[in-house]
Amino acid sequence: MRVEGVTDAEFSFEEGRGHVVFDSTETTVQIITSEIERLTGYTAVERR
Repeated sequence: MRVEGVTDAEFSFEEGRGHVVFDSTETTVQIITSEIERLTGYTAVERR
């Protein structure tokens, strides 16, 4: 999976969490979560 603007991503399926670092001038949370959901079938939500 490659989303323009994402500079780092780490995921733990055991914990059910992930962390994504991205450039907000190149992509959005909505684009990233949609791509995660499309590729994995898991629901992705933003946490702050």
